[in-house]
Amino acid sequence: KFAMVAPDVQIDDGKGTILISSEEGETEANNHRKLSDFAIRNGTRLQADDFLQDYTLLINVLH
Repeated sequence: KFAMVAPDVQIDDGKGTILISSEEGETEANNHRKLSDFAIRNGTRLQADDFLQDYTLLINVLH
């Protein structure tokens, strides 16, 4: 559990693909999609940022 209040999660690939947004309603369509729908595979890095807590995580996907 990361205990983030208002997370923004994007693929850390320089393109800025946002998977989860702290802005209500912006990414609701992504809630039921699989990681593979976004080409997230072994070695992909995700950046999770919570602006309200000044808290950032880099997540390495291993499979």
